[in-house]
Formats: sequence, C-alpha cells, structure tokens
Amino acid sequence: MAEILLKNVYLDFPLSYGKSIRSELIEKFVKKNDQFPYFSALNNININLKEGDKVGLLGPNGSGKTSLLKIISGIYHPNNGKVFVNGTISTLISLTTGLDLEMDGIENIYLTSYLRGYKKKEIDEKITQIIDFSELGESIYKPTRTYSSGMLTRLAASIIVSFHSDILILDEFISTGDKQFKDKLFKYMISKIQNSKIVVFSSHDEELINRFCNVKIFMESGSITKIEKIEKI
Repeated sequence: MAEILLKNVYLDFPLSYGKSIRSELIEKFVKKNDQFPYFSALNNININLKEGDKVGLLGPNGSGKTSLLKIISGIYHPNNGKVFVNGTISTLISLTTGLDLEMDGIENIYLTSYLRGYKKKEIDEKITQIIDFSELGESIYKPTRTYSSGMLTRLAASIIVSFHSDILILDEFISTGDKQFKDKLFKYMISKIQNSKIVVFSSHDEELINRFCNVKIFMESGSITKIEKIEKI
C-alpha cells in the first residue's frame, strides 16, 4: 500500500551572508556563537497521502514547494519531524539531481537508475527504450556537462517514463525543452500520472493541477496554508 506521511516536519538551512557555510560553522564553534542564523524552508508540515491521491502544490517562488518534494523524495532530510514513505519513487525535480556531469548519457542512465534502486538487468532491458525516447542521438555518448537544459530534460525525463514506480514526484511538470519533445513527454506523463499510485507535483498553473489532481495544497513561506479537495465532475 503506497503512502506518504509527514508529521511535524521542519527543514532549516544555515545562512551564509556572503561567507561559505563551512566558515560560518567554524566561526560558530570558535566563538561559541549560539545565534547562528538559519532560514526556515519548511515549518511544521503535516500531510498523509494514500493510494489514489494526485496532489498539486501551489504557491509563489520560495514558498517551499521544491523543498517539500525533496523531503518526500529523500534528497533532503528534515531537522525535526517524521517522514515515512512506502513505495518506489520516480522523481523529476532538478535536472541534474543524481547526475555525474563528467559521465556520458549512458553512464548516467545506469547511475541514476541504480540510485533509484533498479538492478542492472532491469536497466539493461530498458536502456534502448530510454535512448530512443530521449532522441539525443550521438550526444548520448558525450559528457552531460556539455548538455543544454533541454538535453538534460530529455535524458532525465526518458528515464522517468521508462520505469514503473508507485509514487511520482514532479517539479513544474515540463518546464524546458523543445515543443515537439514536450508534447511527446506530456502524453507519456499523462499515462504515468494515471498509473502511479500517488502523484505529487508543483506548478504555477492551477488549471493544470485542476485537470490532473484531486487534492491541492497551497504553500507560503514554508508552511501549508490550505489543503483543498478537487471535486471531479
């Protein structure tokens, strides 16, 4: 049974004020400064998502949407609170999350797929499909540091659509890439959304969220301000 449970979750980041975080930490301990400043990215987040929930996150930039997605995905760990996720997860958040930019496209397919828990045999079975879907051609053999944002989208999205997962996590849905590829990806993502047990994605497009989701979560300044059910006609 797929489930996402966050209880009293807080996420804080140290403020550097022009210095490196390392130098700030050293200064804190040397001077015994108990007033080390932090920025609160998430404040007392409480959600419980069950199978069938398709959730859209809404809020202005800096409201905490991406931080919440990263907490759910296990990319960030909370300073306080409980996070429980049951089910396999596919994520499309930052285009470079999990990528080694010195590796080529194929090496990164294996790397990111391993990190998501897939075995070599499973990746071998999907590798041709992923390469074909990406339409990267010979660039698949080039280091990903040479890729444009659109090419990174092709690589990351092709991995996402090629593997099944219980939980799908998306940030801004499809924000970069050429129109033809975005149109193709959009069609595949509709199928992924419909077939995933739980979906959480952030967007500034409330109409898009109303189309695909049954729950809207509104965020501001790191807090959830409202949770609203979407009635389907």
